[in-house]
Amino acid sequence: MSTGGSNSEVESSKAWQGAEYEDVLGERRGQSDLRWAAQEWQSSGGYKAGHKIPHNEIVRRVIDSERVQQAIRNVSKAEEKTVKQVEKEIVEILQTMGHKQDISAIRKFAFALPKIMKTICDKLIVHRPSIERLREVLHHRPVVLLPTHRSYADFLLVSYLAFHYNLPLPLIAAGMDFINMAYIGNLLREAGAFYIRRSFMEDELYWAVFQEYVHVLVCCESAPMEFFLEGTRSRTGKSLRPKLGLLGTVCQCCWLNHTEDVLLVPMNISYSRTLEENLYAYEMLGIPKPKESTSGLFKATKILSERYGNIFIHIGEPVSVRSTLSCSISQPTPATATTALTAQQIRVVESLGVQLVRQQQKLAVVSTFSVASHVLLAALQRDDTGLHYDALLSAVTDLLSNLQDPGPGSAGVVMWEGHHSKDGIDGVLRASLSLHSNVISVTTDGALQYTQYDFPTPASASLSGDVSVLHMLLQHYANQSIHAFVRPALLLLAMQVLARELQQQQEAMYSEESVKARFSKLCSIFGHEFIIAKECEEEDYNESVSRLVRCGGVERMDDGTLKLLPFPLYDCSPTLMIYNTCLKPFLLTHTTAINLAGQQEWINEAALVSRVQQSISSSSKLYSALSLDSIRNAVRSITKHGGLTSFRSSSNGNKLVPNSSVLQDLHLSLTGDTSMEPSLNSKL
Repeated sequence: MSTGGSNSEVESSKAWQGAEYEDVLGERRGQSDLRWAAQEWQSSGGYKAGHKIPHNEIVRRVIDSERVQQAIRNVSKAEEKTVKQVEKEIVEILQTMGHKQDISAIRKFAFALPKIMKTICDKLIVHRPSIERLREVLHHRPVVLLPTHRSYADFLLVSYLAFHYNLPLPLIAAGMDFINMAYIGNLLREAGAFYIRRSFMEDELYWAVFQEYVHVLVCCESAPMEFFLEGTRSRTGKSLRPKLGLLGTVCQCCWLNHTEDVLLVPMNISYSRTLEENLYAYEMLGIPKPKESTSGLFKATKILSERYGNIFIHIGEPVSVRSTLSCSISQPTPATATTALTAQQIRVVESLGVQLVRQQQKLAVVSTFSVASHVLLAALQRDDTGLHYDALLSAVTDLLSNLQDPGPGSAGVVMWEGHHSKDGIDGVLRASLSLHSNVISVTTDGALQYTQYDFPTPASASLSGDVSVLHMLLQHYANQSIHAFVRPALLLLAMQVLARELQQQQEAMYSEESVKARFSKLCSIFGHEFIIAKECEEEDYNESVSRLVRCGGVERMDDGTLKLLPFPLYDCSPTLMIYNTCLKPFLLTHTTAINLAGQQEWINEAALVSRVQQSISSSSKLYSALSLDSIRNAVRSITKHGGLTSFRSSSNGNKLVPNSSVLQDLHLSLTGDTSMEPSLNSKL
């Protein structure tokens, strides 16, 4: 596998079972975890120009910095406090924020974590060459590790690998959720976690202290820093848009010449089965997540009776911040530590963040169940609950063949659930369904049976709870590979919309210029939902055309025009069927939000989001469209495009006022229909 993504990004099981891949848990089975955790341990060495900095030294550096001194003067004047009082606040902030990193705490996790993983997991597969590449670059430049975030387990897996391979232990940015957990909060701090608030942009003092603290860790510490680019766990299974606060602060280290360069290392942690799958499904339907607590952690030990398959970790090629910034900004804006990022710099950071998330996607390991989930959801959209195993196997075989087709749009590495390729897709698929028997099972005669779920209270009376949870679980796993399908799906939707808008029959031909314009508009509208890079739009378009041509959905004519082939062919091509169906939940969410947004002014975003969910629940059986995450994305996209204008109002939040002409344009771009209707289910 090329972790840089230049070659085919899909491999068979032979690749990860070969010398390049190793099962870290395999070495621990049958051995004493206590003896291993207590072994003599020494890091192979971190950044050679850095060193371990004691907490009191960090406090001194932060307070003495130009940025924080300016903030002290501003806050002292604005709040009529003495400098000493403000400095005391800074000490308290750093006391709460600061890490400790004690090897004894790491040893505790090194003892407990493999015990748990050996109980619930089959393998922990690691790409060994990328570990050695990381070991080498850690010596020469400050390094920031950027893993994906799909589970709470992500917090410790990178540290566990560092302990296993004698790499320097990372300093990990963590949310305040964990800080009040008895024993666990402090143990995480001693393992290298530093705690930051979720939102603090309006707090000048905290913002300055945070930025300077990060600069000290990045530029002066020998250990790498680690943070989650997406900012929070993805409850939906797909990549989230990157948060820019930490990434911008890291980039500023280079803009201010505090260090020669920083290397950003994207990582992907892929799970056969997500530990929090049920909690995520309930949360997306509106059931609040349980508050993080030590007692809650112990209650969660029931997962020890379940099987969760494999965990795969891929580490990407390091990305140079200096090279990226110099290529993006020919004449850097002079800056001091007290100046905020310019609008141009923010755009550069945002573009860099999107590219890093796309690299994480290219490192993704796509499970067979993820591919099967697309087929199962497509059947449920047709209200077909009688799908036979043989039909599922045939469709999955076609989809896997398409995913393994080389090209920029390929999905990642296809995970074979621990089976050898000689078992064939049949054996792999059966093993995958067995792992997810809590969702679906196969009867002796090959019929597929779905699990019915109890919907916990309190729940909205309008939601069909048992069915909704099933759809949410399947959508969660389908979303893990949706990045492989979304761009061809958007192109297909663009041509379908164009056909309806022009009221043309099937097999009509369209100029590439008109198709590109519709494709670009849809990419913009769905920009909050999927990771789409504007600078890659031309490449994405060409790749999408090629994939649609290969699977029989589009024909490219000699004169350059594109011909949309008859829709009935979709029943013959599973891959084309998925291109035609995978966007339907998101399309319904967006069109319903557009219709409802124009009906009145909304007291806040939450009111509109709730109304959209209720409307979909009462008028559609497309239950995966009930996801609160997708509905929020739709509302924010509408607002970004000017369909809603946000005004600061009462304590209820910002009022949203509709713009009917913009909403009409958005509706036309998504449906090709000039009339906005209360329900679009007939078109979906």
